Amino acid sequence: MLRSSCLERLEAEHERLQLFSRLILDTASTTDSQLRFFCYGILNQHSQNGATLYATHQAGLFSCWTTIVWTILEIQQLGLPLPNRISNRFGMDAFKQHLAANTIPEWFEKPSPASLSQLAACRPVGKLLEPPHAFDHHSDYELIATQQLGTDWLQTYLQTYMRPSIKLQATIEYMLRRYQITRKRTLVVCYRGTDKGCELKQDPVSMYLETAQQIVQEGDIDQVLIQTNQQQVRDLFVRTFAGYCVLIEELPVTSGQVVMHAHLAGQVDIEAWTLNLLAMVFACARACTVMTHTGNLGLFLDVMARLQGARVVQLR
Repeated sequence: MLRSSCLERLEAEHERLQLFSRLILDTASTTDSQLRFFCYGILNQHSQNGATLYATHQAGLFSCWTTIVWTILEIQQLGLPLPNRISNRFGMDAFKQHLAANTIPEWFEKPSPASLSQLAACRPVGKLLEPPHAFDHHSDYELIATQQLGTDWLQTYLQTYMRPSIKLQATIEYMLRRYQITRKRTLVVCYRGTDKGCELKQDPVSMYLETAQQIVQEGDIDQVLIQTNQQQVRDLFVRTFAGYCVLIEELPVTSGQVVMHAHLAGQVDIEAWTLNLLAMVFACARACTVMTHTGNLGLFLDVMARLQGARVVQLR
């Protein structure tokens, strides 16, 4: 079984290497296209078909999305045409069944010409950091949203590159209905467990619990939705808020410290799990109050909820 798995991966890597070689050779043999290399992606500019950004980052799902935002900002700062396609053919390996596949069209609609023009005309409101890291993804998300990128730029970016596909939108709507996220006054608590302590010093679980209790005591919450990959934390919230704590059952948890996409590798349909993870963020962003952690998933949940007009509390 191990040999079969290794052989399958080797064959997939060989296929992807062939695709990458063909991309380079095709570009070199024509004057219609040009490759530009960025820290987290490759931009293939084509005079007739527009540009494709090949995302190359290998990390957590929302870490990959953050690097795509950084790359788009760098492309925009250079005055280059924005890509009308984003492909993960050479990246996001942990979230695909087949390494050489491009699964982004499964999740997001292709950018429309109108949205691309609107984003090209929109500029961040504040000063960005030096490329490739346009902003600190472990900093204050309110400042990123309001004083660096600006809500107009963020809204336009999401409408351009992260507009849910029909399949993803159906999953979002399913979660909204099943967990009554918008029908009830919902407090979403998003806590990242497993290996998060390797990136930054987290606030203790007790602070998440105390902050949630304080929000509930203010009297405008009907239910608490705890979203975490850590079973111990989930169980603690279920006990504390017994009777009105819910959790998204489509997303499994672990009691260990291995990052979730690695923990699940080979055990579940990873693309179905990825779809549910994306849908969870979009659905939870529709809650009236969101408490989020400091991390890439937390960043997107914070920004999306903020744009929806939710009350947002960011912890570390």
